[in-house]
Amino acid sequence: METKNGIDLLAGSYTLSFWYLGRTATAETNGINYKIFNVDDVDGDNVIGFGTAEDVLAKNWQKIKLDFNLTAATKIGIYFAAVGTDDTYGGLVDNVRLVGTPVPVPAAAWLFGSALMGLVGVARRRSSKV
Repeated sequence: METKNGIDLLAGSYTLSFWYLGRTATAETNGINYKIFNVDDVDGDNVIGFGTAEDVLAKNWQKIKLDFNLTAATKIGIYFAAVGTDDTYGGLVDNVRLVGTPVPVPAAAWLFGSALMGLVGVARRRSSKV
């Protein structure tokens, strides 16, 4: 069985952020594509979110953010690719962060679980008395 690298996330809202700096003072040669994808989705429809930052000059760091939501636990990957003319492919990426707010298990689920355990205990006590 193949093991795939990725980041395991719970359902919830997340933000990917990073800083990008182009390599030259020529705007059209500096850019970056970025995406979040589902590592385990082999059917090809695995992109969760994506974007492109273009025309980022060598003297100006640019903060880039991508917000996305997960409806279920997912193993994600993060992808970066340089874009622009072939004279200066590449740039600098710094301070990559993934911040999120996982959706907690509702309190009702905990109450339901403890009620079930109580019923099991009562049933067990009754069956041992008989």
